[in-house]
Amino acid sequence: MFNIMMIKVTRYNSPGLDLGYYLCTSVKPEVRRGHLYEILGRYFDILKETAAKLGHPIDISFEELHIIFQKKIMLGFWFAICLATGPAYSVIQDIDITKMTDVKDFAVQFDILIQKWIVDHPKEADESAQVVLDLVKECRDLSIE
Repeated sequence: MFNIMMIKVTRYNSPGLDLGYYLCTSVKPEVRRGHLYEILGRYFDILKETAAKLGHPIDISFEELHIIFQKKIMLGFWFAICLATGPAYSVIQDIDITKMTDVKDFAVQFDILIQKWIVDHPKEADESAQVVLDLVKECRDLSIE
């Protein structure tokens, strides 16, 4: 089975962002691929139960949660990449957040900077490229943005 540790770090935010971040940082690819709907279902059940216990029940369906997840997975992916890789950590400090008006601006700026880093550091880039590319493809396949 898999571990549902995400519940301990869930914060007031978009459930889709929490799920995207969790799935990209804490779940092995084979588990994510093989149990995605089971993980989403478990998260959904615990989210609704916890919100109700706190006196703030939420009125969304599993299908609505799935759509929210699909809309936010790429942002969760970028946050995960920023925290999980040296190259990403190196370039994120050069992103000017004050110029952002939309979440998509972050992805665009990050992409430009990471592409430059790859050109400037070809050996280091080759060492981790396949894992990152696989994750990008998987997240894009899941995303509806």
